[in-house]
Amino acid sequence: MHSNMNYICRTIIDKIFFVIALIFLIDGCTVIGFTIGSSIDRNTPESESVPFLKWPDIEQGADIKVISMNGDTSEGEYISADPMSFDQSKDQYRKWYQESGDTLNLPEIDDTVMFKTINNSYEGRFYGFDFNNVWVKFTGKNTYGVLPLKEIISITAKNDRKITGEDLRNKINSRLLPVSVLISIQMNKDTLSIPAMHIKDIKIKFGRNAKWWGALIGLPADALFVAVFIFLSNLSFTD
Repeated sequence: MHSNMNYICRTIIDKIFFVIALIFLIDGCTVIGFTIGSSIDRNTPESESVPFLKWPDIEQGADIKVISMNGDTSEGEYISADPMSFDQSKDQYRKWYQESGDTLNLPEIDDTVMFKTINNSYEGRFYGFDFNNVWVKFTGKNTYGVLPLKEIISITAKNDRKITGEDLRNKINSRLLPVSVLISIQMNKDTLSIPAMHIKDIKIKFGRNAKWWGALIGLPADALFVAVFIFLSNLSFTD
């Protein structure tokens, strides 16, 4: 009789522990972690625009969305921001200059100009610019090179067109001038390279995975609780 009562009590206790364990699994740390993570996800923006001058600093492999000037979008992994070839740069600049550059006191492409910098002066042919440098073919050296934008005081062309370094930097920062840079992204197995001047915006996309991480973190805690309950239930009664 005593043995039967003991068995019945143990069965009831086992069921109670089972129900408690089930509650932990259904509404325990896993669900709590999932709920907290979901709240974090709701407060995380889907994407964030990258400032123009920071495009070269985007982390390689970042998930991005590129929005072109005509509104088209391309999505993929960021690869790099690379200089165009000199031929690409010249073609881009010439087209831009014919359409809108003639009023900005800038030299034409391949013009021989005088570059005055903080420490020196250089004569050479003008070939364009990127985010940080002016491209030059130095007179007498027959070599291509760059002069840092931050060091340029002025650029003066033979026709006395002159632009200060400060004005040049401001126009580049304001996206009024065509930087000779290609933004490359990986789209599945294809690599797409887009001239920076054709891009309206680059957005970094954020993964909203906090809810799954929260659930994953909570799951071991629930498993531990269940294991403890089962262990205690086995110790509650002995036959």
